Amino acid sequence: MADSPTVLQALPTELIERFERVGWLLIRNYNDEIGASIAEAFGTDDRRAVESYCHANAIKFEWQPDGALRTWQRRSAVVRHPRTGQRCWFNQIAFLNEWTIDPEVCEYLVDVYGEDGLPFNTRFGNGDAIGADSCS
Repeated sequence: MADSPTVLQALPTELIERFERVGWLLIRNYNDEIGASIAEAFGTDDRRAVESYCHANAIKFEWQPDGALRTWQRRSAVVRHPRTGQRCWFNQIAFLNEWTIDPEVCEYLVDVYGEDGLPFNTRFGNGDAIGADSCS
């Protein structure tokens, strides 16, 4: 656990401003081989129900030829606390980013599923990759 306002204060100003400008993007790939299946993630494998959920929650989606599902969710990285109004760093940008996967495992997954096929990844809200140079 972490104190969200304290985390926000510890981050580089340029990085915070960039995320505030463009948000962050969560990209998920659902299939029956790795990561959460469609049924596990959505509570159903009925395409209409999944599509309805995606539409209702501002989630872009694309069905793959093999029946897998890819989704994109653009969200805010900084939010205001509902009671105090204090700005908070509230997201899973780092936790779900490809850089948190063991390098050998990540390389294997990219070899098998392609760069766009990782079970999850995060990017800046405009689609730019998040990496060591993200503050520039």
